[in-house]
Amino acid sequence: MKPCERLKKKSAKCTFFVTIYYICTSNQNNKKMAIKRNLKNKILTLRNQGKSYREIQKELICSKGTINYHCKENKLTDIGMKIAPVDSELKSQIADYCKESTLADASKHFGLSLSTIKKYKKYQDS
Repeated sequence: MKPCERLKKKSAKCTFFVTIYYICTSNQNNKKMAIKRNLKNKILTLRNQGKSYREIQKELICSKGTINYHCKENKLTDIGMKIAPVDSELKSQIADYCKESTLADASKHFGLSLSTIKKYKKYQDS
């Protein structure tokens, strides 16, 4: 076999392996993209259900930064469990309820987040 023919065979083999490598890696990248798109859809679905970033983070095991990115891109940043501003009467009711019940029970009873309940559990009228 002449040296030129050997070079052509090696070149053909290299081209074959490069092509196979490209196909394999592009399939892996497509799978990664599919996983990312699936994660994005799950984040948006959970956020539309009113879940907080922390609840989504625990459920999907991803960073808050990822959640924030997808929510900002889709204008879903301020849809938490907010209701009308808490007036002084409701604050007093929360404080009274918390004396006899757990914070989680108070959260369910008043339909407010745990952080809001914690904020007003020791409220006293001035």
